[in-house]
Amino acid sequence: MEFDATIIIAAISFVVFVLIMNGIFYAPLLKIMKERQKYVEINFNNAEEIKEQTAVKNKYREEELSKCREEAREKITEQNNIFKQEYSKRLKEYKDEVNTDISNRREEMKKSAYSAKEILKEDIVSIAKDISQKILGSDVNTDGINKTKIEE
Repeated sequence: MEFDATIIIAAISFVVFVLIMNGIFYAPLLKIMKERQKYVEINFNNAEEIKEQTAVKNKYREEELSKCREEAREKITEQNNIFKQEYSKRLKEYKDEVNTDISNRREEMKKSAYSAKEILKEDIVSIAKDISQKILGSDVNTDGINKTKIEE
């Protein structure tokens, strides 16, 4: 096989082209790619740090929420107990008041019943005297008819 000068010139031209392209295009491109890789790594590391900080803050927030919930439960329980005590106290007062009112009304009813009986006894005595005088005549002595006889 025969090699001419064109092959050598083509090879030299190719080598020169590669060197020129390496200096003009590939070297800056590689530099940009390395810078970009460094930028991505820095941002990735920053993101990892932020993720760790967020995890710590979330843990702290959850602990605080748990404490607040527990405090709220305790306060609710305490208020419920206070309410139950107040409710029991007022219910007892109301029951006592109602029982007192019932006792007073029973006494009033007993007094009313006693007065009604006394009035009825007087009316019965009066009616008995009227009936005795009408049946037996006006000459009959009705002084013996009194309340004690009615009660017997």
